[in-house]
Amino acid sequence: MVSDSDGKLRNMEWSPNSELSIPFTMHPANCIWSFQQDTKHPKVDWDAFVRWELGERYGVLTRDTTGVWRVGWFKAESTSISWYKWFLGRGETAFDVSKGTMIPLPDEQVIALGLDRIDGYR
Repeated sequence: MVSDSDGKLRNMEWSPNSELSIPFTMHPANCIWSFQQDTKHPKVDWDAFVRWELGERYGVLTRDTTGVWRVGWFKAESTSISWYKWFLGRGETAFDVSKGTMIPLPDEQVIALGLDRIDGYR
């Protein structure tokens, strides 16, 4: 996930915490959540927590098997966030990438976001 404000992209870093732990974040290149454990049957079937970055639009990032990163953009005003446990920075939203168009993320943006450090980048 990324946010875009005035053309500046920011990662929404993973936040692999539990109900009892102190919230912390990890860059996507440093967190196991960025990697498929079963590469023959890839899927995402878990709750993925991130540190939310406010923006004018939000992007869902994917990477195909050839290492190409793609982004699907969603306008902030069309994104519904339900906040709970606000004191821990927790909330929930959902994106349906089938309703948008995934476009390639330019290499300079991949590098600026540090996504080139994730194994498998071309």
